[in-house]
Amino acid sequence: GVITGEVYDDTTGLPLPGALVSLTGVDALGGAYGESATSDARGRYVLRAAAGDARLVVTRPGHTRVDRWVSIRGGLAVEAFDARLTPITGAEVIVSSVLGGTVEGDAGALAVEAGSLAADAALRLVGIGPQGLANRLPAGWSPVAAVEVRPHSVQFTAGAQVRVGNVYSLPPATPLVLVRYDEASGAWVVV
Repeated sequence: GVITGEVYDDTTGLPLPGALVSLTGVDALGGAYGESATSDARGRYVLRAAAGDARLVVTRPGHTRVDRWVSIRGGLAVEAFDARLTPITGAEVIVSSVLGGTVEGDAGALAVEAGSLAADAALRLVGIGPQGLANRLPAGWSPVAAVEVRPHSVQFTAGAQVRVGNVYSLPPATPLVLVRYDEASGAWVVV
C-alpha cells in the first residue's frame, strides 16, 4: 500500500516543508517494518507500507510532535489525517525541585509545587491549537484548551497545576475532563 499526507504549521495554516514522517507498523503476517520520508515544499509526503496497522510520527526541529494511526490494506492508497505541528515558543524556565516555581506560556501558566520535581528542571509551556493536538481525540471529545509541557520526560512527584484562559466563556463549574497524551501507547489518558 501507499500512505500519503500533508504537514502544516498549526499557527499559520501553511504547508510545512522539512518535517520527518516516520512510519512503524506490523504487517498482516506479524512482521515489524519501518519507513520514513520528509515533507516537500508543499508539506506533502508519500510512504510505501505493508498491509496492516501502523503509526506515523511527524516531527520537525523546533516544533511539536504529531502522531497518526493508519490502517493499510494491500494495494490501496491511504490518505493520513493532516498533521499540524506547532512551533515551540517561549523561554525555558528553570524550576527548582526544592522551591517549585511557575512557568508562563502563551496559553497559560504551569505552577509547580515545592518538592514536585526529583531534580531542578528546565520547563516550557507551549499553547496548542485545537487542530495541533498530538493525535486525534476520541469521537465526541472537543478540546477546550491544550498545552504541552516540555520536556515530555519530566515527572511530577507531587502537585502541579496548569491554568489556561477560558476562550469559550464556559460558565463556572462546567465539568471538564483533563487528559494527557501518552506517546508510548499513542493514546489519550484521563488524568
